[in-house]
Amino acid sequence: MNNLSTSEKAFKLLNGIVCLYKPAGVHLSGCRHSLLLKLTQELNLCGVRSPENRVIISGDTTKELNVKLEPSYADNVLVVGPRYQTQDIKCIWTTHLGKRVSGVCVVGLNKGTKMVRNLQNNYPLRTYHLHGQLGIMTKNMHIDGQVIEKGRYDFVKRENVDKLMSTIQASNQKRMFELANVDTQTQTAYDLATKGLIRPASSKIPLIYGIKCISLDLPNFIIGKY
Repeated sequence: MNNLSTSEKAFKLLNGIVCLYKPAGVHLSGCRHSLLLKLTQELNLCGVRSPENRVIISGDTTKELNVKLEPSYADNVLVVGPRYQTQDIKCIWTTHLGKRVSGVCVVGLNKGTKMVRNLQNNYPLRTYHLHGQLGIMTKNMHIDGQVIEKGRYDFVKRENVDKLMSTIQASNQKRMFELANVDTQTQTAYDLATKGLIRPASSKIPLIYGIKCISLDLPNFIIGKY
């Protein structure tokens, strides 16, 4: 293992992708800032270079000049700030996670941002677990919203939920072929299906490949989809 004796060596190794966990209730930009802030703090604790000196030439130009070195305030950390700051590190994410969403996000650092853009262009599948509660409706349709309506939920059965999930999945599977402009009753559709999942032409088009009820413990439920 190489001994990172200086911050310059450590900074040159900050190239690649990392998996960043984002808790619910926190903006992704805030998690990104916390990551970069921690990295820069650790880099500044390492052996950073000393301030550069400036050359001062004084005296009569017709005679021998005096040359001396003095500390340059333009390169002093007390004037310009720490050697490494958050804006010195490039950092982008593959997919944006909302404030109320928790999960793992792939983040690229410096040269790793190219790898992240390649992942974005391949439209990778995203798996979500949706946690919900029956019997109430909030103003903003989220758990932290104001409850504006309540209702019964004791009549909800597992078979009813599974039937609904199957209907949603079937309609989205049909939509895959519609987005590809292919008739589902043709040989072309069969050949296309044998090659794997049909990806949409843009990541802005929502498409569900699979959805099912993972848990149903009234009034709470968990739905998994990808």
